Amino acid sequence: MGMEVEFNKMEAGKLEEDLDLSDWELLQYIRKALDEVTEIEKYPNNYSELVAVFSFNSLEFLHDDQAALLVASSRALSRAVTYIDIDRHNGLLSSIFRISMWNLRAEVMDALIDLIKALAASGYVYQCLEMLVRNFKPPGNFLGSISQPHGIARKEQVHDRLHTALKDIAELMPSSRLWLNALVRQSMPRMSSKNVSLALCVYYYILLFNPNEKFPGQIVACQCSHEF
Repeated sequence: MGMEVEFNKMEAGKLEEDLDLSDWELLQYIRKALDEVTEIEKYPNNYSELVAVFSFNSLEFLHDDQAALLVASSRALSRAVTYIDIDRHNGLLSSIFRISMWNLRAEVMDALIDLIKALAASGYVYQCLEMLVRNFKPPGNFLGSISQPHGIARKEQVHDRLHTALKDIAELMPSSRLWLNALVRQSMPRMSSKNVSLALCVYYYILLFNPNEKFPGQIVACQCSHEF
């Protein structure tokens, strides 16, 4: 399953102290951290600190320093995806693909979405699609407020980004629609006359999207609201 790292203030804080750097310097730092991993399950400090940045508890809100570090690291890592190896860097990939978007600020979500699209373009298409589809459903701590105004606003913020990311990946790699189809089917445990599966909303949006016509996203939002 790869290395599992809980967000550790000491480790991530150490990286944070060192990252008063330019974008180029941060990119070089991350490339070096990735290159340092020469053996599976044997991780140097710089890499462990990088994994810790993406191993935060996504059910809790990030403080300002954590959010800034996550944005900077996501943007830099987006430019270093060709250095990622699925065997040597499985711990980092696992941490990224476990992230839930629902408690993240807009700028953090945007940086992570860009990272996910870069990873998809680098060959991790299925894992990226799986993460995006899974994020359509809110975590348990949101279920009580999902029908309230702030919950609806948050759902729109998350879903809009997920829709855009899936559309961009599908346009870049048309064959990804086959994987999305399989993920949709796996995500539909049941259907009823009153409830429309969230995954089915994604299916309609991507697979039935007509580039010559604007797909009514409001319908997707309306259907998805029944799922909760």
